[in-house]
Amino acid sequence: MIALEDELIELLADLAEVDGHDVGSNEIKFFILATDPKATFNRARPLLERASRLHAITAAYREVNADGYPVIWPEVSQKEFTIA
Repeated sequence: MIALEDELIELLADLAEVDGHDVGSNEIKFFILATDPKATFNRARPLLERASRLHAITAAYREVNADGYPVIWPEVSQKEFTIA
């Protein structure tokens, strides 16, 4: 997890800020501050594919002062994304 986080930090340095992670409930959540969440995910996607993690990823974002987390990946997901 730390190695993947370090790679994300390096990869996204000019686009977004990797702001930490949370581990629990059989999940790992990375928190990334980005002005363009979809572009940020698209940049990270090849790394996640190489790490064989893309199949296990749900990527979502939250606008400042908004409720809910629209899901970016998987593209046709009906899964609700929440932060506990």
